[in-house]
Amino acid sequence: AMAKRTYVERDGRPVVPYDRALVKALGQIDFSSPLPTAWPQFNALCQAPLMVLRGANSDLLEAATLDAMRSRHPGLQSFVVPDQGHAPSLASEQELELLSAFFTEADQARPV
Repeated sequence: AMAKRTYVERDGRPVVPYDRALVKALGQIDFSSPLPTAWPQFNALCQAPLMVLRGANSDLLEAATLDAMRSRHPGLQSFVVPDQGHAPSLASEQELELLSAFFTEADQARPV
């Protein structure tokens, strides 16, 4: 099921449908220099409804980073998806219910 969500079939072979320009952009990053943080951009979201689903086994979004996100955005809703890495599959009934409730709440809170 995850492969079907991740790949498309071309000429009978699985292919990742990503923009090839992304690979070119990533190739221009100087990984010998420290990468800038994204905290200024994250802080700009503090007035917006925000939800984070973190896979418990994620090696990209650390638990400490999620804790820092919670401290910077008091209204942040979060859920740690057990037994999943990055990114969670968003396939379980619980995950879909959480997302549905979040979007419904956010939509109702939106100014008209």
